Amino acid sequence: MEQSEEHMAIEAAGHLFRKMGEFDVKTIAKILVNGKRHPLIRMDRSSLGDDVVYIAAALKQQAMVETLDLSSNGITSSAIKDLAEALTTNQHLLYLKLDNNPISDDGVAHLAQALSQPDIVLKSLYLSDCRISDRGALALAEALKSNKSLVTVHINSNRAIGNDGASSIATALEHNTTLRNLSMFQCSIGDEGATRMLACLDNTGVLNLNLKCNQIAKTLMDQLSECTINKKVKERNKRIQAVAHDLITEEAERMVKIKMIDLGKKEEEIQTKQTELNVKVKEFEKKKDKVDKKENAKKAKEEKKKEKEEKKTRAKVEKEEKREKDKVEKERRIKVKEMEKDAALKRKGADSMTLVIAGDNKIDKETLVELFLDIVEDTSVLSDSDFEKTVKGLMSVEGRTVEFTIINTSGHDRFSRLRALQYEHADAALVVYSASDRVSFEDVSFQWLPEINYMGKRPIFVCGMHTDSRNDEDLRPTDVSADEGKELAKQVESRGFFEPCTLEDMRKMMTTVYKELKKKK
Repeated sequence: MEQSEEHMAIEAAGHLFRKMGEFDVKTIAKILVNGKRHPLIRMDRSSLGDDVVYIAAALKQQAMVETLDLSSNGITSSAIKDLAEALTTNQHLLYLKLDNNPISDDGVAHLAQALSQPDIVLKSLYLSDCRISDRGALALAEALKSNKSLVTVHINSNRAIGNDGASSIATALEHNTTLRNLSMFQCSIGDEGATRMLACLDNTGVLNLNLKCNQIAKTLMDQLSECTINKKVKERNKRIQAVAHDLITEEAERMVKIKMIDLGKKEEEIQTKQTELNVKVKEFEKKKDKVDKKENAKKAKEEKKKEKEEKKTRAKVEKEEKREKDKVEKERRIKVKEMEKDAALKRKGADSMTLVIAGDNKIDKETLVELFLDIVEDTSVLSDSDFEKTVKGLMSVEGRTVEFTIINTSGHDRFSRLRALQYEHADAALVVYSASDRVSFEDVSFQWLPEINYMGKRPIFVCGMHTDSRNDEDLRPTDVSADEGKELAKQVESRGFFEPCTLEDMRKMMTTVYKELKKKK
């Protein structure tokens, strides 16, 4: 039975993460409508062009695709029309990535018409570098006024979007209640558009606004940043108050239940004591009868009684002596057992913990493994192949010896189903990205978390690597700040966020990972 379930899990993972580029688009469309769930389908850079209509047809047939990446495929506005129609009927697609396609304003108009429909379920839409101008931004803004599903919209690197487009979207946000993340990175927005955004930001639900690399004065950017930070603090306080209210209610209900249980127990105790008292009264009456009989026979049997008393006294002394000896022997046996128990605890083996490393860049993962090997003792390499490198070592954590096993997996698509098995048997996953590579940072939530969670949700820890290559004082567009890393870790419910550079950083990180996972157990 266990072998059958394991085989099914491997087949499911293989089907999910198969490299779709090995099939023509018609075959892929047939696969998508096979009735199975597809959390992630990546078809970027596949030269689909207008053949994307076959994918649109599959979506119209309720293909169960949750995340679809069609970036860099040369998709035009005419093909987008079919895809937009599919969005109005498909109830499974939540994330759609159309970056780097010549969609233009006409294509955005088709998408906007679909987004205005009441039954749309799409949560995230990515339209970066799609040749969109202020006219397309206006169409998208009109859709946002009535849309109730979108949480994230990216229209980065559309340099034809200027102040008019930003103002249109700002006006739309005042009517939208669901959008939380808006990115207009590297457009042509100036102070006028930024000022309009700032004026309406407090009246919107947007918590993350990215207007970097535009023609905006630093003072305005600082004001926008301060406004979003204040909104995040208010949102967090609301959640804390709601959680506190729920906890207080639960605690009050729990205390009432405990009081009721205590009252029931006290009633039972009173009844039990009453029964015991009745028994003692009867025993006392019996003893009194015996005493009376003895008094009546006392005069006739004085000598005999005296002899019996002496025997009784001797027996009592002997009994006390025996009781004392038994007591000493019992204490000795207890001490022996305690010593044996302590010895057994000392002989008990060290704790063990298995961690899987996942991420885009091979160098980031190898650097993490090297830091690990430098801080542990009794290291050994269990396996070293194209697919994985597994090492282990011992480390002292708060006086306990812990055996850590680190599995560095390959990020190649052909090993996806083998990675799925490693996730299933690991205690946690370490998801890494490069602090100077924004693509690897975005892939944490776009690729690696869906892949890890497909085989069952696991504890994760987010790690930013090579922070020495990042200029914290003057961040480049490709750099990822520590605050962005912390925010991502919070959004994906990571158990911790780290940027290990030194051996001391690595020791602190492994100690924190061990403590967090012990809390779970």
